[in-house]
Amino acid sequence: MIHEIIKRRRSTVLFSSEPVDENIIHRLFEAARWAPSSLNQQPWRFVYVLKADSGYGDILDCLSEKNREWAKNAPMLVVTIAQVIADYKDRKNMYAWHDTAMAYSNLVFQAVHEGLAVHPMGGYDRERIVRVLKLPERYEPVVVAAVGYRSESSAFAAELLTRENTDRKRKPLNEIVFRETFRGS
Repeated sequence: MIHEIIKRRRSTVLFSSEPVDENIIHRLFEAARWAPSSLNQQPWRFVYVLKADSGYGDILDCLSEKNREWAKNAPMLVVTIAQVIADYKDRKNMYAWHDTAMAYSNLVFQAVHEGLAVHPMGGYDRERIVRVLKLPERYEPVVVAAVGYRSESSAFAAELLTRENTDRKRKPLNEIVFRETFRGS
């Protein structure tokens, strides 16, 4: 059996307007901070905005139209950022995205533990995020995530309700795990 937190994780599209407590937010980022990283570079950075923050709309506007439809309900948005040029020898960090994903995973599993849902989005305007956050060239945005409590309301659009209630699917292990040699296409 796999851990219950892994089984419970779901990228909801039905967010409640209930705010996320600052203590919980702190624990999310503390969990991310403890992720493993190559040469201990810790290349992950996070920028978060709460719905009440003036910058919330700026980040929301960077999302694709389809993502904005549901993400606008989330009380918190998080931009995950990778430092792709390492401080170490001032050269490309080949593991920056991997290590950032490890930190992001820690954040997600802590969120599930706290009763929250996190929905990562690749559908956003990268250049616009860079401008809005004034990211230096050493950094690249990875994902924008909506964070909050899942709503139990049925007052959402039918398309979102259908999407939310569709069974999660994953490829079978024999398509993703190979012993001794790669056998994929």
